[in-house]
Amino acid sequence: MSQTVRVPDANPHVSRTSLFLLAAGFFMFAIGASVLSWIPALSSLEFVLQSLGPVLVVIALLIGWRIHVARWGWWTFILFLAGILAYGAVWLPYAIAPEILGSEMATQRGFLTAGVSYLCAATGLFLLMARGQRQLSPRGQRGHLTPSATFTQLLLLALGVLLNGVDLIWVGPTGSKLQEFSLMIIGWALILVSAILSRKLLTARFGRPAAVVIILSVLTYWLHFFLDVLPSWVDPEWRQSLHVMGAAFMLAAIAFILVATRKSTDKTSSRR
Repeated sequence: MSQTVRVPDANPHVSRTSLFLLAAGFFMFAIGASVLSWIPALSSLEFVLQSLGPVLVVIALLIGWRIHVARWGWWTFILFLAGILAYGAVWLPYAIAPEILGSEMATQRGFLTAGVSYLCAATGLFLLMARGQRQLSPRGQRGHLTPSATFTQLLLLALGVLLNGVDLIWVGPTGSKLQEFSLMIIGWALILVSAILSRKLLTARFGRPAAVVIILSVLTYWLHFFLDVLPSWVDPEWRQSLHVMGAAFMLAAIAFILVATRKSTDKTSSRR
């Protein structure tokens, strides 16, 4: 007689509502990028979706703010929220006036705002690393809320996010995609390595299917930057790379749907 062993829900405090809101947020990212890539005429719709996606992600995090603050600390939680909202603010001016897309001032402002978004996230990650090290000290308080990722995994993730912020703010738009995105290719490569090294943790927390999709999402997002710098990838309007970006966001949305579905299944099984 065989017996199926189920992995218990590693996120009992995270509600399905939060997970579905996260999925909806990334789905809006995906739809916005897809509209930009397939429809030549610009409208406010795609940029409104890109701006609303981060808002839904923030609402999802706020719903479970107590568990997130307990795991990450207040400053990390606030910086993560600020970084997500800053990313949404990148697209807000285009939602109001789509015709400014491509203008020098709008491009500079977009790079700067996106850079601030990445730097907020990077600072939050470094604070999270410091918190983890304090909890590992002899006087630290250990418990199930201690960050589960290793120091190396967090370091690679934080450095990758930091490089992205440095690229966007200090390099900025140069007219050469190779110059603009070289650091971001390295940064997202580090994030990808961190995700691959964290596959066991991701599997324990979210389940194997979701873990695989998350890693594929990060790989796809890195790929759209990598393709952009190839001389053979002629895409002056960035539409081909937006196809790839939209696929990355769609994969992220699918990952959260898988996690929410797994949570529902675990809850049903526990009642039997």
